[in-house]
Amino acid sequence: MRSPSDRTPADYAALWVRGLPVIAAATLGAVVAGLVAFIFLPHSYESQARLLVTATGPATVSAAQASDLAGRLRISSYSDLAVSDQVLGRTRLADATGALGGADIATLRSRITVLPYGDGAVLTVVAKGPTADAAQTLARGVGTNLAGLVTELEWSRTDGMPQYDAEVIDAGSSATSVSPGISTTLLTALVLGVVLSSVCVLGVGISRDVIEAPREAVVRVREPAMGADR
Repeated sequence: MRSPSDRTPADYAALWVRGLPVIAAATLGAVVAGLVAFIFLPHSYESQARLLVTATGPATVSAAQASDLAGRLRISSYSDLAVSDQVLGRTRLADATGALGGADIATLRSRITVLPYGDGAVLTVVAKGPTADAAQTLARGVGTNLAGLVTELEWSRTDGMPQYDAEVIDAGSSATSVSPGISTTLLTALVLGVVLSSVCVLGVGISRDVIEAPREAVVRVREPAMGADR
C-alpha cells in the first residue's frame, strides 16, 4: 500500500463515498434530534417599551433643546430605576392574567435590559419571556410603572411643577421570537450531521489505512496467492 504522503484527493473521495450509508444515517439522526430539540426546548420572545424623558419648561426652541439635554442626563438614573424592586414589584402585582407565570422579582430582573435609544432622551426597555404574551406584559408593565414612579418621585421633590417627566411612547406593542426558527434549526442539524459524520468516516478509514487505489487492492489480494504457489 501507499504511504500516507502519496494519498490523493481521489483516494479520500473514494473513502467518503464508501461511507455514504453511515453519513446518511448519521445526518438523518441529527435532523431528527434537531426537530425534537426545536419542539421540546423552551422558546424565547422579546418585546420593547420606550419612554421619552423630558424636562418641563416653556414651549420654545431653546427650552426644547434644554429639555432634550436634561432628559439625556436622567437616562442613567431611570435605567437603574427600571429594574428596581419598586417597578418590578408593581409589575408583578399588576399581572392579572398570569402571563408572567408568577416569576419573582429576581427572575423578572434577569429578563430586562434597559438601554438608551439613539442619541435622544429615549429609554428602551427590552423584555424577554418564554411566550410572546409574557414578553409584552413585562415590557408594558415596566414601561408603565416606571413612568408612574418617575412622576411620583419628581412631584415629591418639589412644591411646584416637577422638573422631569417620563412618557411612554411605545408600550410593548409587539413581540418577536429570538429563538432560531425551525428551518434554521434543521439546516444547522443537517450541516453538522454531514460534516461530523464525514470527519468520523475519514478518520476511521485513515486509522485503518484502507485508502488505496483499485490497482493496489488487486496487488494486495494477489500477493498472498503468489506466495502460496511457491
